[in-house]
Amino acid sequence: MIEEIQGDLLETDCKIIAHGVNCQGVMGSGVARALYEKWPSVKDKYLDYFTEFNAGLDGENFLGCIDVIGLDRKNSKQVANCFTQQYFGGDGRRYLNYDALVLCMETLCLHCEMYGINEVAMPKIGCGLAGGDWKIVKAILDSVFPKDFKIKVYIK
Repeated sequence: MIEEIQGDLLETDCKIIAHGVNCQGVMGSGVARALYEKWPSVKDKYLDYFTEFNAGLDGENFLGCIDVIGLDRKNSKQVANCFTQQYFGGDGRRYLNYDALVLCMETLCLHCEMYGINEVAMPKIGCGLAGGDWKIVKAILDSVFPKDFKIKVYIK
């Protein structure tokens, strides 16, 4: 079930916040920036993941991967960095890779099932700077997550 909420994603009561990131080791704007300004470990872990697994490649091998970051010792709040685009955007072109989004959401769904989580918060993932089409993204979310799963989409 997708619920669109007017509000601040950073103030959600959901245990997991999911958002899209690029495969270039650059996290400097949009939702990613807001997240790491509130929780600096989001960017630190993104860069660690990039450095550890990229090994000098162009990062294309990251598409469809997620990295779930615990924001406290008990992992009571988590951020899922979803590698949904090869390059960073913001110039009006589409950078969102829909196939990568499907893989990310499938993995996120499995993560949630494994840990007994039944809701996730996100922006209109891939539809801001990455240039995706919300109708397509919404259809992907509807097809991947179970009908009783709550997806809270925050719109500011």
